[in-house]
Amino acid sequence: MSSRLEIIESSELFSGLPPMVREIISEKLKDVNIPKGQIFIKQGGPADACYFISEGTVSVFTYDDELKMEFELNRLSRGAILGELAILIQQPRTASAKAITLVRAFRLSSKVLNRLLRCNSKAASAMIKILANRIIEIDKIRGTPLYSPFESHVDIELLKGFPLRALEQVRALPVARDGNVITFATVEPNSPKTKKHLSLISPGLEVRTVGIRSEDFEALRKKWLSVIKKRERDAAAK
Repeated sequence: MSSRLEIIESSELFSGLPPMVREIISEKLKDVNIPKGQIFIKQGGPADACYFISEGTVSVFTYDDELKMEFELNRLSRGAILGELAILIQQPRTASAKAITLVRAFRLSSKVLNRLLRCNSKAASAMIKILANRIIEIDKIRGTPLYSPFESHVDIELLKGFPLRALEQVRALPVARDGNVITFATVEPNSPKTKKHLSLISPGLEVRTVGIRSEDFEALRKKWLSVIKKRERDAAAK
């Protein structure tokens, strides 16, 4: 297991703090063991602590009530920190976190962190700069949930009626359908051109879009293609 100070110093958010403050924070961390499958951060819940992952893997996800879909935003492992943004902006959690494996982590309470920042202007200034950069990054994808293909079920039936080349032109793939509502994961979910293109190839359907990272789109596309090729091989063998 990584030492407390190593975890602090490897974190982008905390590495810029004065050495004395880093040492104080490391002394305030508490060891926690999170069982596989446990959701230890809940979307909409209070920002009472942040976690430094020492061992294991964590899934960060959100649930969209309108689409009735769960979206995995990221997977974090050793050296990652999560839950810190909600503490700094003092807002409810914007996502949930679940242990994919047994997770060993260090927990830092919001009370301890806020007390340290109030007593150290240099530490507070360093945190503000990093927080500003984080908010700029988040603002780029605001307004749309992110879709991730980590454990998505490949439903080949969704592709029926959609020419693959037409979908690849706007880097989009269908990921869910509920009645006459079809949801596409696309690299540019807010683009009017993308939405118009998808509406043209989806006559009679209401089109909704969710975001997907470029690398995740490629992973999902490869997954679709592998399923299509397997189906073609199976059909040829009959």
